[in-house]
Amino acid sequence: GLNVAISGNEANHMPKQAETLIKRLKQSTKIDFERDWKLITIFIGGNDLCDYCKDRDLHSPAAYINYIEQALDMLY
Repeated sequence: GLNVAISGNEANHMPKQAETLIKRLKQSTKIDFERDWKLITIFIGGNDLCDYCKDRDLHSPAAYINYIEQALDMLY
């Protein structure tokens, strides 16, 4: 119930996925959100590389870094 990964997503989807995960963690009766440790695995990048030629601005290195930083800041 905590897996928010969506096959085919790209870095620009990471902030929304982080938001969804945080919401699920807070709503779970099995998790003490403030005290329990959490391990989050992030696999992202392959689809961004494949679509770089389609939209160089959306998939630029700077945009990629920005989206991941946004998600990590939310998770932190």
